[in-house]
Amino acid sequence: MPEKNTVNFNNIALQNGIIAGFLCIVYTMVLYLINIALVLDLWLFVAYAFIVAFKIITANVIRKKQNNFISFKQGVKYTFIVSVVSLFMWIAYNGILFKFIDRDLITISKEKAVERTISYMEMAKAPEKEIEKAIAKAEEQSYEPSLKFSSMNYAGSCIVGFIYSLIISGIFYLTTKHNDPALQVLAAPASEEQTNGTES
Repeated sequence: MPEKNTVNFNNIALQNGIIAGFLCIVYTMVLYLINIALVLDLWLFVAYAFIVAFKIITANVIRKKQNNFISFKQGVKYTFIVSVVSLFMWIAYNGILFKFIDRDLITISKEKAVERTISYMEMAKAPEKEIEKAIAKAEEQSYEPSLKFSSMNYAGSCIVGFIYSLIISGIFYLTTKHNDPALQVLAAPASEEQTNGTES
């Protein structure tokens, strides 16, 4: 495979993962500077678009460097590296932000959790006593960004990232498989036989 010749695809994936992670951190900082509450809002998840974008960029770079072909295995491996690196950077930064930079975020997290609990329970038309129990439970929970919580968040995010890698790699492979060198080698003898048969 061309991968073994000159290009280190691990470096490409690693570099793109670092860039994606850096962009996620910058995006989080921008939200924080605009309004601290936005860091806990759905707007934060827009940052995942950076990771998906650099997964696609990584697969596309490898495709171009291999004569317009990328295998499914390569796609999954290198796009997943982007997730592993970028998510680690982003989640680590968020942990530092909550634990050391601005601990008010922990208080706001708790308030938002209570608000969501009330909203969901009211939508479900739950009895007042059940709502009070749910609120009390939400208030008792710890919103401290512990190592266990961050690790679980990272693991869960990596699983989602792996699913995206499968999808992206599948699309790239299906659109480039006609350029698979292995298929071209198999097709060459058949073409030669047809040529010889025509000539005779």
